[in-house]
Amino acid sequence: MSDIKAGDTVKLKSGGVIMTVESVSDDEAYCVWQDGAKSVSHTYNLVVLQKYVPSSVTAVVASRGPRRL
Repeated sequence: MSDIKAGDTVKLKSGGVIMTVESVSDDEAYCVWQDGAKSVSHTYNLVVLQKYVPSSVTAVVASRGPRRL
């Protein structure tokens, strides 16, 4: 059984964009994401999704805001 729930951020196991789970029903998740200014949605079987967990390095750098390297 999957632990994916509404509000989680997920990606396809094969890669792709980061999506937000809007709802989960049985073995499917309704996901939404942005493609530029366009909002996109699709229903995926839970077996093809994995929770998106940003790396700690990315999270630390992102929290410091823009800076010169």
